[in-house]
Amino acid sequence: MAGILLTSCLVIMLCILASTHLINENSRFLDSMGILSDFYKTAGEMDSAARTYISDKNELDYLKYQEAKKEAEEELSRLALLFPGETSIRISFLGNMLETYNESLNELKSGNNWYECYQELTYRNQLLQNTEGRYHELLVDSIRREMGVMERTWFLQIMGITGMFFLLLAGAAFFSVRYNKRITRPIQEMVKNIEQIQKGDYNIQPVNSGPAEIKILGDAFIQMAGAIQNNIRLLKYNMEMDKQLLERENENLNMKNLLYRTELKSLQAQINPHFLFNTLNMIAKKAALNGDNETTFLMENVSALLRYGLDKANKISTVKEELSCIEHYFFIQQKRFEGRVSFSLDIQENIPDIPMPAMTLQPLVENSVIHGIKDVLEDAEVILRVFRSENMLQIQVEDNGLGMESEELERLLVSLRVDAIHKEQVGNHIGLNNVYRRLVMYYGEELGFIIESESGCGTIVSLEIPLEAEE
Repeated sequence: MAGILLTSCLVIMLCILASTHLINENSRFLDSMGILSDFYKTAGEMDSAARTYISDKNELDYLKYQEAKKEAEEELSRLALLFPGETSIRISFLGNMLETYNESLNELKSGNNWYECYQELTYRNQLLQNTEGRYHELLVDSIRREMGVMERTWFLQIMGITGMFFLLLAGAAFFSVRYNKRITRPIQEMVKNIEQIQKGDYNIQPVNSGPAEIKILGDAFIQMAGAIQNNIRLLKYNMEMDKQLLERENENLNMKNLLYRTELKSLQAQINPHFLFNTLNMIAKKAALNGDNETTFLMENVSALLRYGLDKANKISTVKEELSCIEHYFFIQQKRFEGRVSFSLDIQENIPDIPMPAMTLQPLVENSVIHGIKDVLEDAEVILRVFRSENMLQIQVEDNGLGMESEELERLLVSLRVDAIHKEQVGNHIGLNNVYRRLVMYYGEELGFIIESESGCGTIVSLEIPLEAEE
């Protein structure tokens, strides 16, 4: 009787110890999962502060990075204490990755190329974040192995004691199996969820049976699956952003190639211009010797216009040099139209002489002559205005010609945009499209290019150039 009672007490004690051990293991597993999730969250905050520091060079961001790094290291230390042995060694690898990240930041933060720094830190952070799923699996496998050993030990002990007393073994086994099912069934459900996660299926089902700790562990699995899914989405988003950045770089290269092709076409279009320039100078001298001053002035303006085109071909000029070219062009057109068209300059005093691509204003004025006032029989007028407005230099070419219908104006604007995107001529306004592409390539998106026109009321082409170009 005493033996049975003693055996019963031993069985009961073993059950209590095993249950306590199992609950402790579940609690330890919950703590480890929480610490690991907090570590990756802190690592993300550390990376964000580091990349902000590389971009802005703000020491406050660097201090935030140091604090986040220290917190992440402390979380790894707590996690390593929960898993002694081989698992602890593998956890230390995460600390090595933090040190590698820190060394990269210390090596790069003194550099001037923040873009390379940003990309290097992004690469290091992606390597670290990509380990999250594997380390969650590592902790799960460690707990599962320990629980397996515990269950086997527990079962052997029960079998050894109940072997002496078969009758007591039968009763103890009955209650043990019931209690074991209550614990292992939710564990099996969690193992099934883990297998789903390993297959890439993150829509896991909650664990509804078992003790409260098991349910909390099941909820933690669901949160972990959601965090992994969010990280995958973030990685895909970052990859898409990198792809867009590469496309923009390729676009810049294509724009440079377009400029080279434009320059080549311009050179191919010249039919021995130096010979033509020398011939015009000879005619001007002959006209001067013969006393024909009007012809002399006309030839001198044509020569000056041609010389400007030769000297500034494929080069950068200035606003004042462009206006000087327009004065020669206006003189020639004034003689050509013999008073039927009035050409005038309205230039504000002390305008900044900022750089701009050569031969950009003359095609705009010529466009007004060809498309604007060609059919105006009298009182036609072309005005070039230049004035400063806040932090922009305003250049306007206005004519009182026939103007354009709204549909025609919309087609012109669309052709300019499409031409700038595809780097090829798609419309009929070749000169206007060429000017727009070169201005966009030089000034970028800050350039303002506006066309206002109404049928019977003329056309105004306005350029808004940022004065930062003056620097």
